[in-house]
Amino acid sequence: MGMGLAICQSLVDGHEGFISAANGINGGAIFEVRLPVTSNLEEQSAA
Repeated sequence: MGMGLAICQSLVDGHEGFISAANGINGGAIFEVRLPVTSNLEEQSAA
C-alpha cells in the first residue's frame, strides 16, 4: 500500500468509516469510501 492509501485509511478509520479497493473490469482500480452521516460527537452532544 502506498502512502496515499495509508493516509486515506487513517482518515477513514478516524471517522469510523470503511474503505476498499478492487480491480476494475477494464483495468485500473475501483476505490469505495463510506463515511457515517453523523459522528459520535454529534450524538453525544444531543444527549
